[in-house]
Amino acid sequence: MEIKDFLPKKITELILEKIWFSEWEKLPFASFSLQKSFLAFLVSVGSMVTLGDASCFTVLQVPGKPYRGCTWKGKLYPFGHIERTEDCYQCGCSPGAMECCSLFHTPVSYNKKKCKVVFNKKRCEYNVVQKDDPSKVCFAFSAVG
Repeated sequence: MEIKDFLPKKITELILEKIWFSEWEKLPFASFSLQKSFLAFLVSVGSMVTLGDASCFTVLQVPGKPYRGCTWKGKLYPFGHIERTEDCYQCGCSPGAMECCSLFHTPVSYNKKKCKVVFNKKRCEYNVVQKDDPSKVCFAFSAVG
């Protein structure tokens, strides 16, 4: 099945007659089939999506109730951008909701028998250290968040 099978006839004719045959040979990837080019595009876009991850959540405000800001964990935050909360989240506060994303990544793959995870609230990061000697760092293979 070819791409022209999915497009309306007029569009297909335009692509094939006006663009495809006249310009296709000039492109650097002309020797590739259309399917291979499309697959390469999907793989590259898919890899970009996995690079941007954060742990985010939304706290909705009660409709009809007047607010001076957003309340979360007992603390009132003003409307607008919140660069950093006390527990290391970056938030946006609006009359409808408070949306926050973590500023840290949680280690998930490390030697759990010899190491432990300690949260550094000042730097908003987790450190993986040895259980017997917390001054020695352990290697974390992966983290989420």
